[in-house]
Amino acid sequence: MPTYDWNIKTWGETYNWRQEGEEWSSAWGNSETQWFGTLLPRLHRFLPCENVLEIAPGFGRWTKFLLPLTIGRYVGVDISESCIVHCNEKYKSDNSSFFQNDGFSLKQVWGQKYDLIFSFDSLVHAEINILN
Repeated sequence: MPTYDWNIKTWGETYNWRQEGEEWSSAWGNSETQWFGTLLPRLHRFLPCENVLEIAPGFGRWTKFLLPLTIGRYVGVDISESCIVHCNEKYKSDNSSFFQNDGFSLKQVWGQKYDLIFSFDSLVHAEINILN
């Protein structure tokens, strides 16, 4: 598994986000096809919903689909400062917030209620002790 330091360096410093994560949806054609063909059929009964927490949004590959389906508050949490800066610039709205976290906790959102907590294609990079 990648280490915490590897994740911080890779996603925050060395990874080229030129395609904004679209490269990981290329097997489906693009993220829109993957969302409507694979993810939304599994999530549709939960969406739209009041409050959404997205863990590790990266550059917002799924944020662009989740945010319009969030009636109340959308929150994105990522360990990468560059990802948070990008999402704050691209997806900032009255009902969205993006926070950089420490990679070990969700203290910025602790005690808040969410109708949907979403993370896809990201927790594969977390060490097992983070998931315990």
